[in-house]
Amino acid sequence: MGKKKTTIDWFNCSKDLIQGQGSSVQTPTPPPQTARVVNLEGEEEIPLKRKRRVIPLKEIPSGKRTRNPSKGSAVDETGHLEADRDLPNGVWDAGFDLGYKIDPKLDPAEMKVLKNTPRQQLLQHILEFCARATASTLELIHMDDQDRAEVEGLQKQLMDLTILHSECGPKYEAAEKMINEGRVILENMKTSFQATKKEMDRQTADLAATRKALNEVTMERNTLKNSLIAAKAREREMAGAIILEHTRGFKKAIRQVTFLLDRPLQNLPLDVEKDILHGKIVPSKEVPAGTYSDDEEEEVAASEPTDSPSVETNNVPFDVTEVPIS
Repeated sequence: MGKKKTTIDWFNCSKDLIQGQGSSVQTPTPPPQTARVVNLEGEEEIPLKRKRRVIPLKEIPSGKRTRNPSKGSAVDETGHLEADRDLPNGVWDAGFDLGYKIDPKLDPAEMKVLKNTPRQQLLQHILEFCARATASTLELIHMDDQDRAEVEGLQKQLMDLTILHSECGPKYEAAEKMINEGRVILENMKTSFQATKKEMDRQTADLAATRKALNEVTMERNTLKNSLIAAKAREREMAGAIILEHTRGFKKAIRQVTFLLDRPLQNLPLDVEKDILHGKIVPSKEVPAGTYSDDEEEEVAASEPTDSPSVETNNVPFDVTEVPIS
């Protein structure tokens, strides 16, 4: 079996090498002695006060000195450097010294813990913190590289989008031009629609007035038609009555002529208002109805309606006395 590897105290080895007493790095060193605990219960704790380094005037370069320290120069009245001193290397400049300026403001208990902690343990803590800080720094660097790659990808996408945006410019202008033309066309359509609507309203009003006038004309036509029908009926009735009266008077005159042929005409004038009854001339009122069968037939024929259109006749009364007798 292999030989067990011993643990090396690097801090003690470094100290021995510095003092010239160390031998080999493989030589084991005894474990460090424990720190002596100081009893501070009976004594008053004094807060830690760090001494600030005061730079004397003789250590300040001659070019940075001033004769009038009250005007914001490099050195004030106490000999400290002012804000306008030159630090060419920034935080890594030798004049950028924080050793006497950082004050952790620890309380007495924390100061007691620090005083009772061995130097080797403090160095181990510092080494561990440095290792952790180094690991965190490496991780941050790795993350920074990833972020840089993402940024490069985003920049590439931004360039592509910029190119697309530049290509979309003419399209946007063409679309905007088309939109403006569409707006003009829409305005024209609105104007024409309003004009068409006005014309339609006017035509609707004219149509309503025409319908009203047509209804009035239809009513008037129906009234005239009814009046014409009634007038035609009266005309037919009057024509029948006139024909009947003319027929009766003609037959009556024939009978009187037949009766008067055998008698002298000096004392027996022809009278339409008279008729022959039983061989005598009597007034027509004295002749009873139905004496002559021809009168009944004539009344029936005159009372029957005829479908033939009425013919306007100019009936003139006929006087048998004007007929010459041969």
